[in-house]
Amino acid sequence: MTMKWTRPLLALTLLALLGLLSLQSPNAQSAPAQPTDKFEDYLALERRIQATAERVRPAVVGVRMSSSSGSGCFISEDGWVATAGHVTGPKAGTRCRIVTHGGETFEAVTQGWHEAMDYALIKADTKGKKVPFCELGESEKVVAGQWLIPMGHPLGPEAGRDAVVRAGRCLVPENDRSMIVTDAPVISGDSGGPVFDLDGKIIAINQSIQTNNVSINNVTPVKLMKELLAELKGGKGYGNAAAPSWGKGMKRADRGRPGRQGNPAVPAGHEGASGT
Repeated sequence: MTMKWTRPLLALTLLALLGLLSLQSPNAQSAPAQPTDKFEDYLALERRIQATAERVRPAVVGVRMSSSSGSGCFISEDGWVATAGHVTGPKAGTRCRIVTHGGETFEAVTQGWHEAMDYALIKADTKGKKVPFCELGESEKVVAGQWLIPMGHPLGPEAGRDAVVRAGRCLVPENDRSMIVTDAPVISGDSGGPVFDLDGKIIAINQSIQTNNVSINNVTPVKLMKELLAELKGGKGYGNAAAPSWGKGMKRADRGRPGRQGNPAVPAGHEGASGT
């Protein structure tokens, strides 16, 4: 995906997206850090998204399991990868491969996972090479209307194509599954990919899409992952390893909200999943 966007065209696209979102979600507001009151504001937003994407894109990776694929992101220079649990599966020690920006491949092993929030870690064997990485941010500070930048490898990593960049806004900062709901489109292969704020910090991980409305997507906030990082690095799993229900969340479901558990969601990145 080329980063050489036509500036006025992208700005108009962002303007149209804002108008559509205002109709769909009356509670959504422009993020305080990036006002969008005038056309010039959209040009500034486009430049900021482009600059952030250029900076973080080298850290975004593809994940190849034995029979499926997904996405992830380096979170340390020594090769730790944050991804989704339904990408890796509930078993530490599973061998896989990490496809980096530019196409280099590292052998890797899955580590800890969290069923309810659909987290997982992978350790890539970089053989001492330092890799580009991104910092885990503060997902608890995300607000309705905030611009977000999801990245991933739709339909799996492809030769000659680095991570694909999308932009969208937060519809709901925390639904009843403790997920952030966005309107940025993702599809199969994107799961486990990072969701960045405009400062380039990872605030969430692509988790699932709605089967009846692909404009409503759940991303799992990184707050709990940060708190459990040491345990996850140690290979600890949280949940039912025999029959995991990925992304069921930490709260009771409410059928009246976007991204609700009662409206079937399907994994966004586990190839072969029903509905994708």
